[in-house]
Amino acid sequence: MKNISGISWLDQPFTTSVTQMADDATLSFEGFENNLRYKIADYRTAFYLVKNKGLIQFNAGPSFHYYKLATNTSGTMNKWTVAPDIRFGLKFTDMHNLEFSYNQRLILPAAEDLLNNQYIKNYRSIATGGLATDAYATYHQLNGKYMIFDAFSNTMFATGAYYMKKVHPLSVGISNSIDFNNLRTIIVPFDESIGAMVYFDKKLRKAPLSVRVNSNYSQGYGYNYISDALNGIKQQQVSSAASITSRFNFLFNLELGTAVTYSTSKSSLAGFSNNFNSFQPYAKLLIYHKQGFSGLLAIPIFTIIPKFRKSVTK
Repeated sequence: MKNISGISWLDQPFTTSVTQMADDATLSFEGFENNLRYKIADYRTAFYLVKNKGLIQFNAGPSFHYYKLATNTSGTMNKWTVAPDIRFGLKFTDMHNLEFSYNQRLILPAAEDLLNNQYIKNYRSIATGGLATDAYATYHQLNGKYMIFDAFSNTMFATGAYYMKKVHPLSVGISNSIDFNNLRTIIVPFDESIGAMVYFDKKLRKAPLSVRVNSNYSQGYGYNYISDALNGIKQQQVSSAASITSRFNFLFNLELGTAVTYSTSKSSLAGFSNNFNSFQPYAKLLIYHKQGFSGLLAIPIFTIIPKFRKSVTK
């Protein structure tokens, strides 16, 4: 049996306002103003039953959370939750393992979650009201990951995947008017997402170089409301990064790499789609120092990002 306890604290101000200049140079605020002070405290403790037999690893137990949410608009909310956390794995060696896990958590909104930036062209479109500061969602997440490191060839390979479902999360409601698009935060039935990653890292023996490739894929489906009608949103993103790093046995070294991203977002009700593509090369000047038997630790001290290709279509 093992115990893990802790506390996390979040304190965020969030302010927006809209002003209009009349012909006589007077200002009109039109009532479009948000001034929010948002504080969350999470007191948590967890008790885990740990069973290891041969290569089988099992770790399960409940985590207890006491949340205290305070805002300057809706007072204070206190809530207790008990969430399961289960992990099962096969540990072939210290550097070769396979693990599956399930956990459940409560999500309280941070200030930036209260307004969905995807639908904000500028902050003049934000109207007062409808901030669901006392809302919370429950998420369920399944994870799987595999990792192996071969010390003889200095090669690491890792891959993983996840599935997440949020029940009653926050989203945005959009009501169109002549002068403004009035936005308000609302609670929707659910949103869900899946993702996968592949990571490869190899230190070359015949040259003082290391090669790294990291690729990620994610897909999500969620909801919002447009003029009180439920709208489905599907989002996909693929990103990949590759780099070559020098490992000379002196202070300064160099990393050259590139990152590629493709993402798309489609709306079932509004009939729009957004596509974003980017290609970004970079160069980093690194300072190295010894890190025990693990070799050299690199710290970036200067990064050059040249002009890169980016395209957005709607």
